[in-house]
Amino acid sequence: MKTVNQQGTIHLKGYTRFNVYATKPHRVIVDPEQMFLICEAELTFGDDQSFVLKTKEFMPGTPPLTLYRELTCHGKISNGGQVKYEWPESWWELGATLHDISANMSLHTGYVFSGPGINKNTAIYKGNYDGEHFNADFRVNAYQEKPGTMSPYQEVVDGPIKFCISFELQKI
Repeated sequence: MKTVNQQGTIHLKGYTRFNVYATKPHRVIVDPEQMFLICEAELTFGDDQSFVLKTKEFMPGTPPLTLYRELTCHGKISNGGQVKYEWPESWWELGATLHDISANMSLHTGYVFSGPGINKNTAIYKGNYDGEHFNADFRVNAYQEKPGTMSPYQEVVDGPIKFCISFELQKI
């Protein structure tokens, strides 16, 4: 197993992608190639295999890009580069400080979430960092209780749903 350098601060750039698939009708609800945010990040390594990931996510479009969200996540990284972290207790999104990721996601989607990727109103991200690429995702099961407030989620889907938010970042 390759040991990954875990010192200092690394600057990253890439995407936050949203992927939603309805398993019963076998169709894509949200295509991650079409629904994404542009992401800039700093990955700072600490003691005892800890790290802090600070992100700024921008809505794609004509420059100047609109800042959508800022996160500061604390996590752990193994010598081989396996990462694990949780969504922060509070974050900035479109001018407001928010505190409950489950409630926020449910508002946007109308979904009720379950599975190992969600715990006590937080999202659990797992992934890897190889010294160049930082990839992590949050995967859960869901079902739709009502129409969401965001347009891709306004049509109610009958049956189970696979929901994923991923960070795909590369060292710059």
